[in-house]
Amino acid sequence: KAQRLYPKHAGINSELGLAYLNANELALADVYSNISLNQAPYTGWIWLNRAKYFNVTKALQDQYNCLDSALKYKPILPEAYLMKAAVFEEVKEYTLAIQNITIGLAMQPEPQLAARLFLQKASVLKALGKKKEAKESYLTAKMIDPFNPLISLLESSYE
Repeated sequence: KAQRLYPKHAGINSELGLAYLNANELALADVYSNISLNQAPYTGWIWLNRAKYFNVTKALQDQYNCLDSALKYKPILPEAYLMKAAVFEEVKEYTLAIQNITIGLAMQPEPQLAARLFLQKASVLKALGKKKEAKESYLTAKMIDPFNPLISLLESSYE
């Protein structure tokens, strides 16, 4: 309804794109996240939302480009650093992944996002064969967000 009332509102279109993404309606998510980007090309969080579309569609280079733009327009977006770390882990650029996690954590994000950053760090450290450090990062994530079902599900991976 909001989009019908304010079709030129970039924020509404971006959020609608995310809603369609969550509903697995990828074609509509693409349309609305792209519309919002055209309406507000200098808005970091709109680039971040567009990156989420490319994350789901596994278009790593497009996702990375959107994350770079997001950080260009709003340098303090810890979630963008988390997503960049995941891209770097995917292509086995572990040092860059750790660097992005460190930057994201330095921004003192809200607890659930901090826990996700520590969980991402645990995953990267595990890939590097650093089991002790990976477990420490996992335990930090669990301490920060003890009721997160994903963190609980991964517990056996770090024992």
